Amino acid sequence: MFCRMTKVLCTAIAAITLSSHLMAASKPIPLILDTDIGTDVDDAYALVLAARSPRLDLRAVTTAYGNVALRSTIARKLLGMMGKSQVPVASGLEKALDGHEIKMGGWEGKGLLAEAEEVKGVSPTPAPDLIIQILSGSNQKVTIASVGGLSNVAMALKMKPEVKMNLERIVIMGGCVRPFILQGKRIPDHLETNLHHDVDAATLVLQRPSASEFAWKLNLAKSALSKIQKVLSK
Repeated sequence: MFCRMTKVLCTAIAAITLSSHLMAASKPIPLILDTDIGTDVDDAYALVLAARSPRLDLRAVTTAYGNVALRSTIARKLLGMMGKSQVPVASGLEKALDGHEIKMGGWEGKGLLAEAEEVKGVSPTPAPDLIIQILSGSNQKVTIASVGGLSNVAMALKMKPEVKMNLERIVIMGGCVRPFILQGKRIPDHLETNLHHDVDAATLVLQRPSASEFAWKLNLAKSALSKIQKVLSK
């Protein structure tokens, strides 16, 4: 499990930090992190990296998939532990755009949250509305990094399409370019978790004019993962 999650994390890091846009930036890039934090450790790592990176200006964290209140509580506590309580956290869509339920692992928050622990400070503003507010009110174009499903991002674009004018890019951790093997089973390329959980949302987001960058990110991630696998196998 640790090796698998390490590969996922390193691939995500490679896809974002090796981007020429990030390397060339002269000042921190405004960022919204949209996440299904909690089910595995990878998104918690992504949040810590985003919050601590001097190259990123984390404007908000939004949560999606299932028990979004619990996911937001996890994100809120982690940000507080890092002294980043000023970063707003908002809960988003519990279900996919077509209304189907999202299953939870059942262990979310264990090891971080005490039994029935309450963490204050989660924004009452729904995640899509917060995304719209940040995009509309920013004097710089904002990047959205989606490391979960695309329900919140799609809903924000659907509610107010004109905010895309202030959107620099969407970096997506999702999709497969070929079938892969997971725990001895062959997984078809169309069943990648993040995009598969909300196909309608993924379709809406990827219809944006800049969606062609998505394929480039996948190729970069694939190349990085190949190198990481060689290192981990030694």
